[in-house]
Amino acid sequence: MGWGMEGQRPRRPFPAPILAPAGNPKGLCYVAGDPIITVPADRLRYPDGRGYNLDEHHFLQYYRGGLHTLRQYYASHQPANLFEYFGIETPETLAVDGYDPPWFDESQINSPGDEKGLSREHGNQGFGPVSEEKLRLEAARLDRVLMSIRDRGFRPEMGGYIRGYFMLRPNGEWVFTIREGLHRTAALVQLGAREIDVRFHQAYPRFVEEADARAWPMVKNARVSEEAALGMFSQFFRPSEKRPPRTSTGPDAAGRPPLEKL
Repeated sequence: MGWGMEGQRPRRPFPAPILAPAGNPKGLCYVAGDPIITVPADRLRYPDGRGYNLDEHHFLQYYRGGLHTLRQYYASHQPANLFEYFGIETPETLAVDGYDPPWFDESQINSPGDEKGLSREHGNQGFGPVSEEKLRLEAARLDRVLMSIRDRGFRPEMGGYIRGYFMLRPNGEWVFTIREGLHRTAALVQLGAREIDVRFHQAYPRFVEEADARAWPMVKNARVSEEAALGMFSQFFRPSEKRPPRTSTGPDAAGRPPLEKL
């Protein structure tokens, strides 16, 4: 969504399909190129399925409560594996490393590199443990993007669009999961945006459908069971609520011990 200082959108290069809550994203299968899509903010999801609202999202909680709130989040949310990351309980043994969902092709997943001069050992923006440097980096990024959009407007045609993919259920329910522009989305929601312009991410499928679970790459190659995969998918459609802490007593997937205090 292009938000200027006067609260007006800049002119788009071409019209964008507007998806009302009752709309069907599958119609975009017949739209060529790289369309701009206007999506209600309450249909946007973080990569682990959380909505962009104060109850669920640590970035929005930071805007309300400051650095202490963000520090508490990273201390209490420390998933040790993919199952804990998505908040599901299962007796099965995990056969994959990392935190990417089962509808991704492992061969096409790129491991995150250094960020703003910090190596991946400093932690992940989505969960703890994180170093003090990483904590302050995330806070600074959130402050910077909020002030930039507030003071100069949001011009995605210049700085890049928020990008991701749709997730769909057979009953017509859908959400849009963001893979690029996670901080910008939080800032826009904090500033009151009720709908946001997005585009498809070229590195991911445009649509992930619940009905296709057996064909998801990690299910098809028996790395994750269909039942567990569907449990992860369902997290994206949970009612808005505060999620319980995801804390492990052992080392995480990268071998880092949990941090009790930052």
